[in-house]
Amino acid sequence: MTVGEFIAVAEKTLAEAGVQSPRADAETMTAAILNVRRSDLFLRSGDELPRPEAEKLRARVERRAGREPLQLILGYAPFLGLEVAIEPGVFVPRPETEGLAELCVELAGGMPNPTLVEACAGTAALSLAFLRERPDAEVLAVERDTAAVACAARTARRYGLDLKLVRGNLLEPLVRGKLEGTVDIVVANPPYIRSGDVDSLPPEVRDWEPREALDGGPDGLDYYPPLTRVAASLLAPGGWLAFEVGDGAAMAVVGIIELYGGFEMPATARDLSGVERYFYARKGSN
Repeated sequence: MTVGEFIAVAEKTLAEAGVQSPRADAETMTAAILNVRRSDLFLRSGDELPRPEAEKLRARVERRAGREPLQLILGYAPFLGLEVAIEPGVFVPRPETEGLAELCVELAGGMPNPTLVEACAGTAALSLAFLRERPDAEVLAVERDTAAVACAARTARRYGLDLKLVRGNLLEPLVRGKLEGTVDIVVANPPYIRSGDVDSLPPEVRDWEPREALDGGPDGLDYYPPLTRVAASLLAPGGWLAFEVGDGAAMAVVGIIELYGGFEMPATARDLSGVERYFYARKGSN
């Protein structure tokens, strides 16, 4: 069987299994096994696929047809040019969160040696991408899941990034600590799926992602008040608070922040799909 023939068969198998992007997934897995770029597969389409590689690919296609996330099969998730290490049981970084990372880079544009703290960091994809853009920054990622912290550490080592990792829930490890009043950006992509919506998510998410990384409570807003409360004490005057939010929740998050006071210039930004996905506000000087 040639490379092209295998991709065609794999695409058909994945399409019948209900995978949303069967061709792209078949090509991505094939390129990874052959250690080539996906764009190079066209030139290799007539090449005979060696038996060992074919067997590995069939196993991977079977896993993907079972709706295991492609990122888990590959062992990494692409994120703004990084390959972020992941493993079963950890939250897979989403393309939407790339926009939040880019927003943080923009907010830090005029800051020398900025300090960024990320809560609910997971595999710390956002922190790592920010640090790659701003190697002069001090970046601290807070995450309670041991496996996710280990993945973040592996990625940081691979790219030589000086990421500081703290195990703990939300921002609790930093309460009344030395960072109070000194941080330039506090950012979080907390769980924000409504509890009643979790079971209706695609199988790749519902059956493979940790529920605690998805479930944001009855209205999807449970995590924003405690994060805002601690962020208000961590941020320096003029520092920024930035959140990723669920569909249709941006104005509700604005309302939560307004309840706490001390923040000014609240704003929202849209993701590539046009959804108001990001919220940000500046800590006042008073």
